[in-house]
Amino acid sequence: MTTPRLHLPYAAALRRQLTAGFLAAGLPAVALAHPGDHGSDWLHAAMHLLSEPDHLGMVLLAIAAAVWGVRLLRRRGRRGAASDDH
Repeated sequence: MTTPRLHLPYAAALRRQLTAGFLAAGLPAVALAHPGDHGSDWLHAAMHLLSEPDHLGMVLLAIAAAVWGVRLLRRRGRRGAASDDH
């Protein structure tokens, strides 16, 4: 005799999300610290951000994401304005 299974339309997606969540929660939170003085004023902080490769990569990634987002919003704005004219 087989037991009936409950069919949920999104069961596979939910299972993948839960698995990914448990795996992420199980990873240790390791601080990847590096030596160097972070300074106490904005100039030292800016120089630190621009002189460390890991920080510089994150800054460049944030700038690229901002540029992409602005272009996307402008493109959507032009499409909306063009459809309002007709």
